[in-house]
Amino acid sequence: GNDNNGGYESSKPFKTISKAYSCPGNININLLSNITQKSQINFNQNKIVVLKSNSGSYTISRDSSLKNGSILYLSSGKISISNVVFDGKNIESTQPLINVSNSTIDLNNGVILQNGINSLTNSNTCGGGIFTNNSIVNVNGATFKKNKAGKGAGIALLNSNLTFNSGTVSDNSVRSQGGGIWFWSNGGVHTSYIKGGTISNNYSPEGGGIWFASNNGSNNTLNISGSNIKNNTANFGAGVFISAQGAKSTLNLSGGTISNNTASSNGGGVATTGWSNVGETRLYMTGGSINSNSAVYGGGGLYFGSWEGTKVIGSLSGGTISYNTTSAGWGGGIQQVGPANDLTISGNNSINNNQSKENGGAIDIYNGKLTINGGTISNNVAYGADGGGGIHIREATVSLNGGKITNNNAPNAFGGGVQLQNNATTIFNFYSGEISGNRCGGYSSCGGGVSQDKNAKYNKTGGSLYNNSPQNYNKR
Repeated sequence: GNDNNGGYESSKPFKTISKAYSCPGNININLLSNITQKSQINFNQNKIVVLKSNSGSYTISRDSSLKNGSILYLSSGKISISNVVFDGKNIESTQPLINVSNSTIDLNNGVILQNGINSLTNSNTCGGGIFTNNSIVNVNGATFKKNKAGKGAGIALLNSNLTFNSGTVSDNSVRSQGGGIWFWSNGGVHTSYIKGGTISNNYSPEGGGIWFASNNGSNNTLNISGSNIKNNTANFGAGVFISAQGAKSTLNLSGGTISNNTASSNGGGVATTGWSNVGETRLYMTGGSINSNSAVYGGGGLYFGSWEGTKVIGSLSGGTISYNTTSAGWGGGIQQVGPANDLTISGNNSINNNQSKENGGAIDIYNGKLTINGGTISNNVAYGADGGGGIHIREATVSLNGGKITNNNAPNAFGGGVQLQNNATTIFNFYSGEISGNRCGGYSSCGGGVSQDKNAKYNKTGGSLYNNSPQNYNKR
């Protein structure tokens, strides 16, 4: 091509994308060959642009001389991209492959953002594949793979809204937060949706698959109704990490699967927490599944913790938390930690077949409040010396108003169904519901249904306690 051509027919194309963009009005840009980009492409006019390959899929690669800019920088207007590969060639730079500010971008089928490196040493760089600020991002089949950055190696969003309908975010890694996708809101109201696709094999110290947080009075909501979030790794929150600092962060989980993620510390599937004395982190699970995840210390499926006074509020009214494990710690299904956390279980939520190396096969709660109005806690196992095959309570208040705690096991200790640890602030209110078919071992009187240490408080005013082995209730 030649930039002196007219550029309006395939036989006389422009040489550069920048020249094509300079044409008046909204434009369609068709790639006719692969491109090695030596300078940043700037789209800075308020235009609607369609960028696609004329046939098949062509690649725009980062040249080794392009180290301080992106391949494409969109600062105004809207762009829709299809069947174009953006390849960073594993050349270390200081910018993502695509940088978007105050604009809208659609990334459609055939789009691949790969091998972008936004610094190997700086933990604060955002986006190996794409970074957006105050923008709208729609993903409809695009792939983000093998990118590296300080935060959000695949996708990094600052004060932006994402709708992820389909696509793949895989094999990305970061130095600090959000291996696959990083969301950060520091002002205003932002809402994002993950409706399908796959987020897999990403790594981060926090939030292997997704890292999602808010501060500075913002209100940030993530709705997950589909997608397979799997095989991600992190120290904390391997599948999804959500937090707030002086703000509100909300995760609505209504569908999809969070599975086979691995945390070297806490929260194999999901970790919800906060790090200030104001603010609120919220989790509402109405469907979907958190299954077959693992953590070393706490919360194989879900770590539900409050730090420094941030309120962490949760409701589990549907979906399943199952087959999760802790290899050296507490709460195979859920670990609930911190004085400002409040979790409610109701509806048809099922917490089943989880295992804890220590105590609390399904749930370990330390401080905070747990209210059970419905749902089923079944077939969980705690192998530790204190027990609690179903629920292990430490200096916290648990109220059973409905639902079932059934067929759980503490084979080496106390409280096959529920174990109350020895503390005056450990309280179990049994008002209604059912505790049945649970068992414990290692001691002749271990409280198959409920085991109460002497200083703990057990208030039973209703409900059914039966068919637990070796006995329904024991106080020691």
